Amino acid sequence: MDRIFKKADIVFLSGDINTFYFSRYRGEGVFVATATDAKYFTDPRYSEEAKEQAACAVVESKKPFADAAALIKEHGGTVGCDFSEMTHSAFLRLAAELDSLKLVDISAEIKEIRSVKSDAETELIKAAAAINDKAYAELLSRVREGMTEMDMAAELEYLMKLNGAEALAFETIAAFGENGSRPHAHPSQRKLRRGDMVTLDFGAKRSGYCSDITRTFSFGNPSEKMKSVYETVLSANLVGLSAALAGVKACDVDTAARSYIAEKGMGEYFTHSTGHGVGAEIHELPWVNPTNETILIRNMVITVEPGIYIPDLGGVRIEDLVVIKEDGLPAEILSKTPKELIIM
Repeated sequence: MDRIFKKADIVFLSGDINTFYFSRYRGEGVFVATATDAKYFTDPRYSEEAKEQAACAVVESKKPFADAAALIKEHGGTVGCDFSEMTHSAFLRLAAELDSLKLVDISAEIKEIRSVKSDAETELIKAAAAINDKAYAELLSRVREGMTEMDMAAELEYLMKLNGAEALAFETIAAFGENGSRPHAHPSQRKLRRGDMVTLDFGAKRSGYCSDITRTFSFGNPSEKMKSVYETVLSANLVGLSAALAGVKACDVDTAARSYIAEKGMGEYFTHSTGHGVGAEIHELPWVNPTNETILIRNMVITVEPGIYIPDLGGVRIEDLVVIKEDGLPAEILSKTPKELIIM
């Protein structure tokens, strides 16, 4: 928090992610902190649980927002807020409550802090990633001809919950055959047929932290073209993982994977970034894209997820979740599910 208090005298945070990140409690409330003290304000519906779980003092109030604002007004000084997470109505209300106190945006500082995980946070993300692996392994025994994309997504989500997920990290992607050409396909009533490649992108949330994985398999023998696409994506994934080292620019990880696909003549079909940070939110800093020159450092958690998407034919994406380690050491791969092409 030191970098925040170089810019603000007191901090006010609303919104689920930031209040959880700094208080360690997931509920409804607002968070206020100075350089020496922190308080989480919530109403009686949450106060008992908050007092058990929060890592800071909890103030029970029938008017959490107003009482938090009163404390800030009493303290005085510049007020730091995350404008990117704060609703417009909350901003206007806080500004009105605080009269002439200056509100400053600390969103960049917060995002940078959250981009580097503590050892405890990486352990929570590992636990969420393990749920993915278990759910996927169990799903494969349930795959049947004629099931729809929506059926498969529902089965997978149920298995994540059964294996300990408290929530989904994001909406599950299940794409069969030609629908695999859509990187963010929404599950439909399209039925599974022999020869279909199946792409599944899914993630669990456990103890407030997200996981993310994508695997592609074939239901019956795929075409030679799609086999070639799969091998190209798998190799690009491995090249990207090898580049994901402390001291390397995020854009260089993207370049490694993207250049491999381009060398194979399929660069036009890789249409998104190679990865992104993962933590309390499914998409966090650093962005692993062609332009981000952020230097990767120990305990950043990122995805490496190259893909090839060919309209009217299908697509393949293979995504791993990794933790950046000390200088010279390869990234720790949290996604343990095998990546060799499975033909069912």
